[in-house]
Amino acid sequence: MSETCAVCKKGQGPEKCEVCGFSDNGFINRNFLSPEETKKWIETVVKPYRVYWEARKREDDLLAQLEKSKKREAELSNILVPYQISIREAKERETELLAQLEKAKKRETELLAELEKVKKREAELLAQLEKAKSLEYEGVFSKIGDIFSKSTSAQPNSFTDPRDKRTYKIVKIGNQIWMAENLNYDAKGSKHYNNSSQNGVIYGRLYDWDTAKSACPSGWHLPSKEEWSTLASFAGEIGSAGLKLKATNGWNKNEQLNSGNGLDSFGFAALPGGCRKPDGNFINAGYCGYWWSDSNHNTTSAYGLKMDNDREYVDFSNYHKHHLFSVRCVKNRA
Repeated sequence: MSETCAVCKKGQGPEKCEVCGFSDNGFINRNFLSPEETKKWIETVVKPYRVYWEARKREDDLLAQLEKSKKREAELSNILVPYQISIREAKERETELLAQLEKAKKRETELLAELEKVKKREAELLAQLEKAKSLEYEGVFSKIGDIFSKSTSAQPNSFTDPRDKRTYKIVKIGNQIWMAENLNYDAKGSKHYNNSSQNGVIYGRLYDWDTAKSACPSGWHLPSKEEWSTLASFAGEIGSAGLKLKATNGWNKNEQLNSGNGLDSFGFAALPGGCRKPDGNFINAGYCGYWWSDSNHNTTSAYGLKMDNDREYVDFSNYHKHHLFSVRCVKNRA
């Protein structure tokens, strides 16, 4: 019996999957691979092809949306024509039909506004399509080439906090430079998850909002909500940023028993450090990660970012300032 495709888990066939096109057993029979060889095959062949296949599916979705947008634009253009004619006729009979003229003008304004929105959406879809093509033809194949040649990107630089001599990995993502680990500076009032120093080694420390604002070392700062949004947009918009930013291990499986881990596409390596609630209870380590921004919401709450083991997106929300969350520092701009 044919094995289920290792990439899409849907198609079958010893030569080529009818769903994703992956040549599952075209060059190798999985039944004769050792566990180590199977693991290497998954890392070097299956995972890169899965990224490629998902990028192709995303491109098809964007093309379909673009076609729908163009059709809607044509429909709106056709709707707009008779109202423009009505305006011209109303102007010729301005004294008699002033009320009708005003009504037609209002409708024209509404249609033009909707048409402008459609054009704007079309431009956004075109930009996303270009990004998808770039991922498909450059990013994916470049990554596959790196894997096979074992020529991966250089390791991130590091930064040593002069206050406690602790060294952190740092990574440049877009035009921002981030710490690639949660802050672990022993500021007054900060805690390790469940008060365990071993958790601190993995997740760093947790801080309330007031402490978090001044916890980063000199030259670094707690990111604003806008800086978090810039990172998420660069990583692939809010809807998929979590998948791209989460670490490739350390996240528990979700309720569907699927891996909660991410792709860590940029070296950000977000981990599920959980949080401490204002009532003192620690929750969600292994399942959720919470990070403060320096953006205030009101007298009792501020904005934070959340990632979950069962979601690909990131969630911006406001939380009580007495919550203890993780801190990721971003470098000051020169």
